[in-house]
Amino acid sequence: ERAAARAGDDGDVQGIVGLEGGWLYYLASPDDPTQRFLYRVALAGGTPERLTPAEAPGWNEYEIAPGGDLAIVTASSFSSVPVSAMVELPGHARIRVLEDNAAAAAAHAALRLGARERFRVTTLSGIELDGWALYPPDFDPRERWPVLFHVYGEPWGQTVQDRAGIRHELWHLLLTQRGYVVISLDGRGTPAPRGREWRKCVYGSIGVL
Repeated sequence: ERAAARAGDDGDVQGIVGLEGGWLYYLASPDDPTQRFLYRVALAGGTPERLTPAEAPGWNEYEIAPGGDLAIVTASSFSSVPVSAMVELPGHARIRVLEDNAAAAAAHAALRLGARERFRVTTLSGIELDGWALYPPDFDPRERWPVLFHVYGEPWGQTVQDRAGIRHELWHLLLTQRGYVVISLDGRGTPAPRGREWRKCVYGSIGVL
């Protein structure tokens, strides 16, 4: 039986999953809050162990079998399509590719697209914010360009993720082809794994911070 719950106070892990065998499996990203990897730690205590391979893309979603020995993982990044495969746990050996989305990757590559980037900026108050930007195909930084700022600004959703299919991506890519730069930033309080203070600072202050 799988018991899933969202992290409560600190927000540093998401999608906690308890499994048989004395292990707790969970998704986390200690170094980059825009990414997700699978970890496990013994219920008796000890050092957490990352199970997602080091070469895996930035965003990994798991459907774990009740016994904890198999999983379906869907992996993607800000610049790559999702690939789904069945893997063994804990070693993560790939058993079979279920969907490589090769056709989608080819169609995407055939489009006339500009560069894209992920970045981090520091506010005047010293708070680091994660963001991404999509540029027109003929972008020249020496010129002035109109910008569409995609803002969500609430504590429910995270718009800046190192994954494929960012929110409204096709619409945003169309805008870049029409000469717009599209940018998004995750404001404070979004459900990124950045700790208790980050997550709860917007209580009673939504729209202010």
